[in-house]
Amino acid sequence: MEKRKGTRRLLAQPVAILRSDGTFLCECTLCDVSDGGARIALTVKPGTTAPEIAPEFILSLTRGGNVVRYCETIWRRENEIGVRFAARKK
Repeated sequence: MEKRKGTRRLLAQPVAILRSDGTFLCECTLCDVSDGGARIALTVKPGTTAPEIAPEFILSLTRGGNVVRYCETIWRRENEIGVRFAARKK
């Protein structure tokens, strides 16, 4: 049974995860997206482990960081995370 409220669009877009203070944490790939959330694959180099992702973070959709989404982690599986888009935290 499908629990999503919106239709997902498949992508393979390079993006970046930023800490809540806006500093860079890691590169990743936006795998699919809907109006309410997304699935993100973490970029893990051979011989390393996936970085620890905070429950809330900023997803930078452009290289310059001028398009971002505030995210809440909903689930984690190996090197993937599912997020819900959230309002900006004050």
